[in-house]
Amino acid sequence: MSSARAFFGFSQEEYDSGEYAKEMEGEMKETEIEKLAHKLYEVYCDAVGGLAFNGDKLPSAAEFFADESKRKQAMAWRAVALNAIGELGLLS
Repeated sequence: MSSARAFFGFSQEEYDSGEYAKEMEGEMKETEIEKLAHKLYEVYCDAVGGLAFNGDKLPSAAEFFADESKRKQAMAWRAVALNAIGELGLLS
């Protein structure tokens, strides 16, 4: 599976706008996807010692996901969460 967008059949526009989460409301609530994305980001931060490749301290999940300048990366973490959910068969 190459991406959550492809797996769940969402258009690029729906993915970019966050509409994917609203469409999944009946199967998996948006807040659950968001919680998983935050948790996965936190695990990543722990695994790399809390530092970015350049040595800068990584922001907390709350700061990271609220930062508009990191929107593309935050959407990527949401895609990782969606893929994890799909791979684990939580949407069947």
